[in-house]
Parts: sequence; structure tokens; C-alpha cells
Amino acid sequence: MSYQTQPVRLIGGRLCLDFLNTADWSARGDVVHEKLTGPKDLAIWCRAVSLGKRPDLDDPAAMGELKAFRASLRWLFLAAISGEKPKKSDLIRFNQVLDFRTPLAPLAVRRGAFAYSKDLSVAQTVGLSALATLTLPQEIERVEICPSKDCGWLFLDESKNRRRRWCAMETCGNRAKARRHYQRQIEGGLE
Repeated sequence: MSYQTQPVRLIGGRLCLDFLNTADWSARGDVVHEKLTGPKDLAIWCRAVSLGKRPDLDDPAAMGELKAFRASLRWLFLAAISGEKPKKSDLIRFNQVLDFRTPLAPLAVRRGAFAYSKDLSVAQTVGLSALATLTLPQEIERVEICPSKDCGWLFLDESKNRRRRWCAMETCGNRAKARRHYQRQIEGGLE
């Protein structure tokens, strides 16, 4: 399943969550459906989230590193959501991507809009979004995991009563409703 054949769905509520949702995940954390099958898919996703051109978009070798970063970032979010201690290897990968040894580039204005004075990679841009989300308690306490089988998408529950259950009602929510309806029909027929 590639973004070349299906549209990009942005339901995470934050750039970092939408990046994590470029794959469907099993309950064990394995990728079930990969949407970033190559640089073209990454470019399509970047346009959808208004990232534009990034220095690593045309580097096929960077795709493997980006997917490894995505997996580590997902484990960091799952640890934060559950209140567990994250794996050191995931923290190391996150910190390496943001490269905290060098100061962040100063803020500048480019073509009438705020921007960093140096081009950030996709992973660095996503990492900054994740840094903000992971370190703000009012953000991380609202991050939820879609309970649908083989989805595992993360989203920010911004509903008034904080009762959003599905990543998207029109997909995972409807499938669950249809399964429950089917199960009731079968159980009703057995009586």
C-alpha cells in the first residue's frame, strides 16, 4: 500500500503522529502495511504535510534510517503513553537524529514565513514535533492508540470530553461496528 495508489490520511493531530501513521502496526509493534515504500511516497507525504523539499528526500539509503527512526519514535510514544521507561536504544536514536551536540539553527524568515536558517531533514523536522509533544504533559496525556486490529495509529484526542476512540470513525470505527453487527446476526441466528 503506497501513497502512489492511496491518499495520505492526516488524522494524528501532530506532525510526529502523522509520521508514525505512515505504517499500520500490529499489537506487537510490527509494521503490517508500509506506506513509505520509497522516496516517491516520502515526497508525497511531505507535500501532504506541507514540509516541501527536504535534503534527504532523494536519498534511497535514508529511507531505511528514516523507518528505523520511526520505529524508535513509536516505541518512545508507547512508553510515554503507558508510563513505562523507554529503551535506551530508542532514546539514543532519537537524540542522534536531533543531534543535540550542535545547537539548533537560528530562526529566520524565508519567503515571508518563519523557518530554520538551515534545511532540516524529514527526521529532524518530525523529531522537533515529537520533542514538543513528548515533553508537554497536556499533549502526551491526550495521545491515544487506535484499538482496531492491524491499525495501531496514534492520534491526539482533542475532543471536548476526551472520548475519541478510533483513529477515524469512517474507517476503523465503521469496521468495528460492522463486525459487532455481523456477530449479533450470527448469535441471533443460533438461538
